[in-house]
Amino acid sequence: MSSTASLDGSYEDSLANEKSDLVSTQQYKDQSLQWIDKYETDMMENSNYTEPRHVVKAFVELGLDRQSRILDILAGSGVVAEMLRPCGYTNIDAIDASKEMLALANKKQLYKKFYVSLLGGQHKAPVHDETYDAIIASGTFAPGHLNSDAFGDLIRIAKPGAIITWSMRSDYGSSAPKFANFDAEVEDLVKNGVWRHHVPRRTIEPYLLGSDGYIYTMKKI
Repeated sequence: MSSTASLDGSYEDSLANEKSDLVSTQQYKDQSLQWIDKYETDMMENSNYTEPRHVVKAFVELGLDRQSRILDILAGSGVVAEMLRPCGYTNIDAIDASKEMLALANKKQLYKKFYVSLLGGQHKAPVHDETYDAIIASGTFAPGHLNSDAFGDLIRIAKPGAIITWSMRSDYGSSAPKFANFDAEVEDLVKNGVWRHHVPRRTIEPYLLGSDGYIYTMKKI
């Protein structure tokens, strides 16, 4: 393997004219570029941003094989991978709509492969079916980012028996219309035999900026 992984830009050109539900790709890129130089300081120091630590701790506690192939969803600059790697998890790929943010992660040599793509809605990740042993997402289920319409694609790219775990604020169900039925949609997939709760949903107090949070850990059936 070379010292840095290559950025898969095959989807980059098509992204320029597409929009997510709340934030256009160009807006997302512009925001990322404005923030990129001070991203980690802002999130990890100035805002008491502990969100990734919670989901990484929960993931490590599962005791999955250290060779598991993992996908980090909306990976940004690679904060989740930075926490996973010292725990022995190094077989990690990343997906994010911002090529610039992934380039920052690439400088740190955190990931083996990168995908530049939006997720959810009409967007389909440029990943083969049943590729990953585990999928992890920190704070990506949030207004303007992902909501439950991304479940289908994440399940598609997960292997049977794969873990899909994510953290999010607990107040979105009451504050964001697209999240009003979020838990019901999680449970619908349980009832339909698509996935199950590998461990019960965990409440984190406090989680982010004074708000509580949840960690979901699902297992594809």
